[in-house]
Amino acid sequence: MKRKQSIVSCTSLFVLVIFALPGQIRASVTHWQADLGNWSDSLNWDAGEPDSAVYAILDNGGTAEITLSGEQCLGFTATYGTVNMSSGSLITAGCLDIGYAGTADFIQSGGALTLNDQMFIGISQGFGRYSISGGTLEVAEDRDVFVGMPDPEFWGTGQFTVTGAQSSIEIGGSFELSTLSTLNSQINQQGISAINVSGWAAMDGSWSVVALGDVPLGRFDVLTADTIDASFKAVYLPDADWNWGVDYGTAGAPDVLWIEHVPEPTTFLLLATGGLFLRKRGKS
Repeated sequence: MKRKQSIVSCTSLFVLVIFALPGQIRASVTHWQADLGNWSDSLNWDAGEPDSAVYAILDNGGTAEITLSGEQCLGFTATYGTVNMSSGSLITAGCLDIGYAGTADFIQSGGALTLNDQMFIGISQGFGRYSISGGTLEVAEDRDVFVGMPDPEFWGTGQFTVTGAQSSIEIGGSFELSTLSTLNSQINQQGISAINVSGWAAMDGSWSVVALGDVPLGRFDVLTADTIDASFKAVYLPDADWNWGVDYGTAGAPDVLWIEHVPEPTTFLLLATGGLFLRKRGKS
C-alpha cells in the first residue's frame, strides 16, 4: 500500500508538470537538450537551468554532468540518458526517477545527492541504473528507494550498484529490491560502503557480489536496516571462498546483511600441508 501511495504521489507531480487540468497551474519544467554538457549551464536546458521550483527532465539520450555545488530541482525524471555526478551537490524537493518508461543511468563517483522524496530506479516499463563509488547519497526521513517495480501498472526493472568503500549511503525510509531487479556489490581492497536503511529492506530480487582485485579476508557489511527480509531470488558469489548471511539485531540493534571472504577448508589444508613441506625441506 505504501509503495502505491508513493508512486501515485510522484506520478501526480509528473503529470502536473506535463499536463495541467483546467483550473490547475502547470508546474515549471525544463528539458535537457545537449548531447553532453554541465548541469549548471543554462544553455543546456530548453527553459534554463532548473531550480527548486522547476522540474527537470532528461529524455534526449544525452549526458548531464554535475560538478558544481548548489544544484537544485523540484523533481527529476530521466527517461533516456545519463547523469554523471563527480562532485558538487544536487538537492531534489520531489522524486528522482531513473529509467521512467525508458532506459537511463545515474552514475555517482563523488559529490552529495540529497533527495527529499522517493527514489525510483526503473518504473513504468523502464529500466534504470544507479551506481555509487564515491560521495554521499542521503534520502530524507520516511522516504524510500525502490529498485524496480513489481506492480503490473507501474512495472519496471532496476539495478543499484555500490563499488568500493568511499561512499556514504543513508536512506531515511525503506529499501525495496523487486523480483526482476539486482543489487550489485563490488568489493575492492578497501571493502564496500554499507547501505544504511532506517526502515525495512525487502530483498526480493537478485544479489550479485563481485571481487575487484585481491580482496582481503574478512567480513563486510553490505546493508543495515531496522528489518531485513532477505528473500533473494538468486545470490551470485565470486567463488566458493565467499559466503553470506543476515544478523538479526536485538534490543534495538539493526539487522545486518553481510558477505564474508574466507578460504575453503581445503585451502586451509593445502596451506598447512605446504607449511609442513617447507619446514621439512628447511631441515634437510
